[in-house]
Amino acid sequence: MWYGRGYDVFPFGMIFGMLFFLIIVGILVYLIFGISRDRGSHAAAPPAPEAKSILDRRFAQGDITREQYEEALGVLGYHPPKK
Repeated sequence: MWYGRGYDVFPFGMIFGMLFFLIIVGILVYLIFGISRDRGSHAAAPPAPEAKSILDRRFAQGDITREQYEEALGVLGYHPPKK
């Protein structure tokens, strides 16, 4: 039950409740998009083309074995050729 002028405050309580809700939703949206954005920035950069060409040259010259070549390709992020 409302006594006197207590009902005049009701709209302000509702406004503050909505503001609180919107702030919470905004924080959640910011955290979700912030996390997803950070995941993309930590991705490994593709190796420089020079690294693979040096590896190819060393394998062609016989400086490294096939196993060493395939292991190095994996380290660089390339898929070794299928046998």
